Amino acid sequence: MNWFWRVIIAVLVIAIVTVTFKPSLFEPKTVTGFESGEIYVGGLLPLTNVPEDKEILFTELRNSMAMAVEEINIDGGIDDKQLTLITGDSQCDSGVAANKALDMIDNYDVSAIIATQCEDELDAVSQLTSSKERILLSITGFAPNLQIMEEELFFKNSLVNNNTMNKLVNLLTNKFNLTSVALMFEVQDYPMKFKEELKKELELKNLLVSEEGFKTTDTEFTAPLRKIQNKNPDAIIILGQTKDTVDILLKEIKDRKMHQLIITNNMISELLETAGNELENVVFIDSAEDVSEEFIQKYNNRFGEELENKFLAASMYDSVYLIKDAIETTTDASGIMNIYLKTVEDYEGSSGIFSIDEHGNIMHDIKLNQIKNNQVYFLG
Repeated sequence: MNWFWRVIIAVLVIAIVTVTFKPSLFEPKTVTGFESGEIYVGGLLPLTNVPEDKEILFTELRNSMAMAVEEINIDGGIDDKQLTLITGDSQCDSGVAANKALDMIDNYDVSAIIATQCEDELDAVSQLTSSKERILLSITGFAPNLQIMEEELFFKNSLVNNNTMNKLVNLLTNKFNLTSVALMFEVQDYPMKFKEELKKELELKNLLVSEEGFKTTDTEFTAPLRKIQNKNPDAIIILGQTKDTVDILLKEIKDRKMHQLIITNNMISELLETAGNELENVVFIDSAEDVSEEFIQKYNNRFGEELENKFLAASMYDSVYLIKDAIETTTDASGIMNIYLKTVEDYEGSSGIFSIDEHGNIMHDIKLNQIKNNQVYFLG
């Protein structure tokens, strides 16, 4: 542990004891991984009751986590102590997931849990880990329910944050020379949060000329589209959550022969297999997902099969190393690990280069894709 973190830890301990007079994370515990010669970290993911279409994904996430733990222990562990992974089967059920997380905390005193989800299990788990003051690193795609969560010790892959939105607006203006933009957004928590973050950056550059909301149940969009046509922007950015509603909207735009460049969030990829020409030339925003070839080859060699879910598998692998780095640099106390993790900048992981902001957003670079003939092409 370097001198900087020794000072930080000392100051935090004094402040907490002096100000609160309550037992804290930073006080010695009766039983810890350090005292038993091991360091415990929780791994929460579905092992049973997994939908068939997600079996490969969760197998690859489990394998990637195990591979990282193996490597760390072969290299000497963490501060010469073995890293022990306490696994819990969430069974794709919120109640079960929360109970498994509680068991990890109460019986193994884990300072951090690395978790994924089938549906929305992490809503319940994050509330528990927050109340128990434990780190929760979520390994998921850019799930709408997670993008709007901001628990103090919760970390997630994020597209919706001011850093990423700033990069996005710069990318759009440089790539397409946009001078005016209209926003359309579905009235749901995630698209609305996305809209608010993006709106700030668009207004800073004086690009926003119109914003129109639509409901999930809407089946025609004459009124908002007419308003946008009157403003005649260079582009329309559509932020949706319900693929069927967005598909209807795109068809109406096409039927009205509107000439604007159409840009959407990455949920549009869900329409690729079923949509018609309404997707033609649509640009969508996604994470860069620059997974290292070394990691892919290492996985393929270790498990004897070709890795499919490269970005999420690499994110799972990186998360174990993030926990290792946090403990080695500071301590296994969750509160201090939290401070360290939120100072991570330009971390060169297997999932690409990323940083973590003060809200626990794990921010990768973004990219733009365009759909032509139902194929996805990288734009930049």
